Amino acid sequence: PSPLIAAFRTTLKDVVDAEVLIHVRDIHHPETLLQKRDVESTLNQLMLENKLTTRYIEVWNKIDMLPKNALALMLDQHQPHSQQHIFPVSLLHNEGLPPLVNYIDEILKDYDNQGTYQIVVDPLQTDQIQWLYQHGKVVRVAHKATKTLVQVILNETSLKMYKAKFNTSQFSNHRLFLCSSQSSQTCE
Repeated sequence: PSPLIAAFRTTLKDVVDAEVLIHVRDIHHPETLLQKRDVESTLNQLMLENKLTTRYIEVWNKIDMLPKNALALMLDQHQPHSQQHIFPVSLLHNEGLPPLVNYIDEILKDYDNQGTYQIVVDPLQTDQIQWLYQHGKVVRVAHKATKTLVQVILNETSLKMYKAKFNTSQFSNHRLFLCSSQSSQTCE
């Protein structure tokens, strides 16, 4: 809700900048689905739809309080309809944590290998610019008459995906520079 977003603007800014979103749910709560919808609605208002599918983890806490076989039934109902990663845990009994921690470690390893790149694209290739916003952190965009310069932070996986998706060799004016003090190209 708008008043809630305004009240927690600083905290929500951290959500926008986060590499991964972890939603810890009380899976035993009678209104757990309503609570989930409220959280997802707020994230959608922040225009984080892409993170909801690519960098969103649901942690179902309090599985120890569920009736027998309820967890298996809930997982069966949820999995076919979702791209989200779900980790059932009991923090009270320290259950289910190793797979969650390992998964988070794998995601964050990718972010250790980030670089800042200046990508020169045809201004008519708006799909490329949109892709960079969804998969990286766009630092600056400069529109010129015949080209658009996008300075973006990408991890290695996203950079490889970008190169493959847009076949960078097919664009005669498409260039990609790593911005660093060691590079002969600068991002200024």
